[in-house]
Amino acid sequence: MLRYILKRLLNALLVLLGLSLIVFITLRLTGDPVAMLLQAGSPSKSDIAEMRRLLDLDQPLPIQYVSFVGKALTGDFGRSFHYSTPALGLVLERMPATLTLTLSAMAVALVLAFPLGIISALNRGKFLDFVSQTISLLGVSMPNFWFGILLILIFGVSLQWLPVSGSDGPEYLIMPSIALGIPLMAVLARILRSSMLEVLNADYIRTARSKGLAKSTVIIRHSVRNALIPVVTIIGLQFGTLLGGAVIVETVFSWPGIGRLAVDSIGSRDYPVVQASVLLLGAILVIVNLIIDILYTVIDPRIGYK
Repeated sequence: MLRYILKRLLNALLVLLGLSLIVFITLRLTGDPVAMLLQAGSPSKSDIAEMRRLLDLDQPLPIQYVSFVGKALTGDFGRSFHYSTPALGLVLERMPATLTLTLSAMAVALVLAFPLGIISALNRGKFLDFVSQTISLLGVSMPNFWFGILLILIFGVSLQWLPVSGSDGPEYLIMPSIALGIPLMAVLARILRSSMLEVLNADYIRTARSKGLAKSTVIIRHSVRNALIPVVTIIGLQFGTLLGGAVIVETVFSWPGIGRLAVDSIGSRDYPVVQASVLLLGAILVIVNLIIDILYTVIDPRIGYK
């Protein structure tokens, strides 16, 4: 297991290195941040050259990239062009808000997906299966930003039950979590249904029933547990989708997370903040997927890693 974890960590470093290169090149294609910072007035060529020197943008791109990677390995992503503070510090300040939203959305998805998926599988071809499948289809079809705007119009504007923006209390988390979690709920419910249908026809399920075990025991201990492998896989893969979706949802609900900070920084061409945001989110996704792989051995002891 230790050898496998070390191998995965090495692969993770290569993934993050590739991600850093993509972000570095993509940001440079968006335009010159110096032109935006000095757009007021009529700066001279010497002023522009001095600003580029202060921002370490006067070197060739390969040298800039090597310098960026070397400093990033020590936790130094540079200073924000806009806020004049360390970029990593800004991102870390927003991290709790993004993780809170992401984990809340995951909780919403899991709480709704498991009953829907199990009920649908146990009532295949019946009315409850049709209802569950319809709910899942609607959830998959709705983009989270559109669903978020719909929630704002209904529960924030029309009914005025919930606040539409900000993060001053738990009630501010309800609509963003639902908007972000419902699409994931739909995916998990459909995957769990399919996996449950395969498991329910297995020989060991018929054996458990023939032994006279309670129906709840057969479903929970034998059926659901053995159907979890594909579900856990999807959870790991979709966690990255949640982090990506949080960028849009945070903007819609003015949630003070990394996503909103990244969007604002892209608009102002704040290279250090965008690079720190993307790489930190990428590192979290890599760690989550490693944890998911380890959980496989907990769910099914027959699985081993070398």
